[in-house]
Amino acid sequence: MNMVAQFNPDESLVPVLEGDIGGIVQPVVNARELHKWLNVNTRFAMWIKERISKYEFLENEDFALVSIFTEIKKTGRGGNRRSREYILTLDMAKELSMVENNEQGKIARRYFIRCERELHQANNNLMMQFNRALLEFEKYSDLASQAGRTLAIVGKQIKPQARDRADSLKKRLQPVLNFGGAA
Repeated sequence: MNMVAQFNPDESLVPVLEGDIGGIVQPVVNARELHKWLNVNTRFAMWIKERISKYEFLENEDFALVSIFTEIKKTGRGGNRRSREYILTLDMAKELSMVENNEQGKIARRYFIRCERELHQANNNLMMQFNRALLEFEKYSDLASQAGRTLAIVGKQIKPQARDRADSLKKRLQPVLNFGGAA
């Protein structure tokens, strides 16, 4: 899971992060954090495997598996241990919260719905800002094109005329300038 951004409107609940599931970057939840917050009595590994099987969640669609190596420093056991972390889509997190059928689950479900709503609103605002910026760019691009055409006309037509006028006046002034320089 690449944590790009974190979104958590209520710090006391499970953090919503941005992660990649099935090649789609989206809001995700760490399953272990959700399990802890829901106060589930079943061991995490057993709980998540049972839920995935029972509700037919699909890997790389509803969740992603991330292997993490952790160092164990307990007496009698040493070395590294491979641990599995699950990141869940908000839809899967909502469904898991619902099926726990407890007060924590209801709170979590409402929280995830609120997160989705606020993320959706933030995306809409960003899209509106992008559209405004694009319109502004097009406006200035058109102005620059018009200015460029004007400058091209000035460069091709008016500039030579101005140069011819200056040369004509220079020729008329030349005898006066030479006369002033001879004295």
